[in-house]
Amino acid sequence: MKPFLYTLMLLFGFSLQVNAEEPLSDYLKNTAFWHEGEVLTAPTSKYSSGYERYGYYRIEVAEDSLYTFTLVKDTNIKLMYGSPTKQGDIIWLSSNVNDRDPEKTVHQIQLKKGTYGIYISNSPEQPYEASYQVSDLISPYYLEPNNSRQEAIDIPINTVIEQVTTSDDLYQSDYYRFTLTVPSLVKINGSVANKDYNWVSVSITNAEKNVYDLGRDLKAGEQWPANKGHVVEVLQPGTYYVSTFTQNRVYDRQYRFEIEAQPIENPETFKRGDSDTPIMLNTKYRGVISRNDDFSFTLQESKKIGVVVNSELAEENGLQMQLIKRDQQDLSKNIYIESDIYAKSNRLHYTYNLEPGKYTIILGSSFDRPQIDYTISAYDVPFSDITSKNAYVEEIMYLTDKEIIKGYEDGTFKPANSITRRQVFLMLSRDTNLQFEKIRPMTSFQDVAENSEDYAIITPFYEAGIIDGSYGKMQLSQSLTRAQLAKILVNAYNLKMQAPVADFNDVSKTHYAYHYIKILASNGISIGYKGNFKPNDPVTREHFSVFLARMQ
Repeated sequence: MKPFLYTLMLLFGFSLQVNAEEPLSDYLKNTAFWHEGEVLTAPTSKYSSGYERYGYYRIEVAEDSLYTFTLVKDTNIKLMYGSPTKQGDIIWLSSNVNDRDPEKTVHQIQLKKGTYGIYISNSPEQPYEASYQVSDLISPYYLEPNNSRQEAIDIPINTVIEQVTTSDDLYQSDYYRFTLTVPSLVKINGSVANKDYNWVSVSITNAEKNVYDLGRDLKAGEQWPANKGHVVEVLQPGTYYVSTFTQNRVYDRQYRFEIEAQPIENPETFKRGDSDTPIMLNTKYRGVISRNDDFSFTLQESKKIGVVVNSELAEENGLQMQLIKRDQQDLSKNIYIESDIYAKSNRLHYTYNLEPGKYTIILGSSFDRPQIDYTISAYDVPFSDITSKNAYVEEIMYLTDKEIIKGYEDGTFKPANSITRRQVFLMLSRDTNLQFEKIRPMTSFQDVAENSEDYAIITPFYEAGIIDGSYGKMQLSQSLTRAQLAKILVNAYNLKMQAPVADFNDVSKTHYAYHYIKILASNGISIGYKGNFKPNDPVTREHFSVFLARMQ
């Protein structure tokens, strides 16, 4: 009987609306208050059809509270606005067979402070009977009315918001509002109760009502937390609105969602490759794949270009890459330099000799993954002995772009060669981040002429107390050990001890560089090799590049 009566209510109930020309609040002045615990009843009617058993009442909500309505048999309630500035319906609370109780239906709804109109009805064959109780809020983030952006409820980010009302209203919309203070990675997580036809749509818009590609359909059978947001968007600081919408009648939908927002560090290096996003050469960018990302760069002359993509669990996530040379006039003439390269480790790295033109890198996943974090770089590689396969190409190219590294005259970098003391001080002297304070006068060294370029290079390091030399010599042509480099870097950059770190197996507490090595490790500059630091090993040019790049 319940479904049939509910259909009748839909057909005839709306004909009982308050006169649109008469403010609803004035109309309510002539209606009786419905008090907590009071049971409203009406006898059956002699009429055989139509919703002719009805009554109008009003309730006064003194403070935001949870209202629990008990509707006997086929009783139905329509909650209406009580303000003269707003007229119309807020929500329907109806008898429902899905509550598994043939005698009554219990509805919960959290109401904001204010005056509300109540329209109560039933079929002519049945008497209506209804009552309600008031209690404390279950959640401060779900309050009716919230049917529009103007009524949106302010919610925090990274907090699960749960629906409280049990209404099975056909076209139910709820609005929420959240604020971002910094650029953030945003996605929607959510779920609904596992009930037939249970489906809720969730979307995000900004103050200008621009819709973001973050919409989600929460469907029955998708369980939290496995049902994580599949689309990630970069949202700038501002106010945003979340709206939920349903078109199915389901008692107690139990939807819940979370606006997961992660602040973006250095947002200027974060890119969304939505539509051929331009990138600069020799710059590392960060991104998140939730669909294909496209990045483009243009060459004015032929160059050797190294493309490096790093992503944790890249192989497991099915990360793949394409490189296309674009034809600006005819897309059918695009040339695929690489097509569907699949990651076989956490890193994709390829080097190409490219002609002038526009090129697009396309990143994607062969699996349905909710999120793949990655970094991407396209390098103009000037050294003949460096390719993107070099494990430290990113650090080498970063320092090259900052003109700290210049390589040899023959166009090589010689990454595996041991670095000399002279080369270390020369590269450090090019770092504009270093500012030295003179604490002592310069002295002479037996192996460095005072009118030489080398003498000018080492002077600020000696005057700042960073280097001392050995037995009157500087030995600039000699290689440098890892322990010696640790001391130089800690003193040059004035590093201090950060979070505690474990000792290295091969560095005793009596080692002269023990504290320098610990400080270097605590700042994340060195991680060692399987618990060892190898303090006496000579530093190679590529390893020095890694140390120095991490100092930036």
